[in-house]
Amino acid sequence: MAAVLGLLVEVGVASPAQAADRAPTNVKVAWANAAHTHVRVTWSETGSVPNQVFPQYAGGLGGGKAVTAAAGNQFTMKWHAGADPVDPNPGDPLDLPLGPHRFQVYASLANVTISDLVADAGAATSATFTPHDAAPIAIGVRDSNEWSNSFATDGVDVDVERIGGVSFPVATMYGQPTVITGALQRLTRRCDPGPCWAEPIVEPSRPVVLQARADAASPWYVVGIVQSAGGTFRFAPVAWGTREYRVAVPDQFANGSLGLGVISGASTTLTRPGVTGGFTDSTATYGQQVTTQVKLAPPANVRRRCNGGTARPGATSSGSPPATAPAATRSPRRSAAASRTATSSRPSRTAAAR
Repeated sequence: MAAVLGLLVEVGVASPAQAADRAPTNVKVAWANAAHTHVRVTWSETGSVPNQVFPQYAGGLGGGKAVTAAAGNQFTMKWHAGADPVDPNPGDPLDLPLGPHRFQVYASLANVTISDLVADAGAATSATFTPHDAAPIAIGVRDSNEWSNSFATDGVDVDVERIGGVSFPVATMYGQPTVITGALQRLTRRCDPGPCWAEPIVEPSRPVVLQARADAASPWYVVGIVQSAGGTFRFAPVAWGTREYRVAVPDQFANGSLGLGVISGASTTLTRPGVTGGFTDSTATYGQQVTTQVKLAPPANVRRRCNGGTARPGATSSGSPPATAPAATRSPRRSAAASRTATSSRPSRTAAAR
């Protein structure tokens, strides 16, 4: 029989781990490489059955992956056989009896229409392997019989993600939005009869994560997650202090292709204190003393100068509300002697306080 079994393929990036039936302990998450493109999840337990690892986003859990121990930066592919097709030539004396499946995993080269055999799985329905070339590439599984010119195959495209044109503000005001914008570019493999190349394609909507930390010695934490739209994204977190920001795009498997994740470079945004002030009275008559207030955010130690006197420490403000500097009460200046009382024989008049 020339026809063989159909296939359904699933592929993912393997995360080194140890599996067991009971709940694991000592669970740790760390970057798997220096480029911060993959995450390694490890835990402690005994046994050899696979565990399920799920990414969790703001909108819920992502697709789970069954993983077993594997080296870093490898792919783990899983598949299962479809239903047996109808034999187009039943009773052929050259047909052999149906036997175990003979699965083989192939990974394409990046620049030519050639695929390498990267795993001879036999009857197994999963394999862990390292492709010869980096993505974008295509990975597939074949199942064949004694009629070697005919085989069933299925696979996925492994695409590359790029973050382009991320705009991190140099500085922002305390309590105000920090607007961060950027664009995503997805590259997939396209081929003519001979050569292949990486070609930009329309980026489907996918999660984009904004991470921040106080300084280089502090751990990264998640500020927020948005869905890209038309290949662009935007964040506007409120500034509560100087922060170092970066953008992370997780791996995503959708529509028969795997989009590998990527993380942008980091950038520091300085948060400047917010300073506001004003007079307690909107108008003042000539010779009237007026009071002005200055508010600081975040709360801070303040110093004040009154009526031309020497500077002295002011009150220390604490807590979350903006700090208010001690009120400075002073008379309108008439001459260099700021402490004298301003008098005039002219009638009083109302002037807008400045």
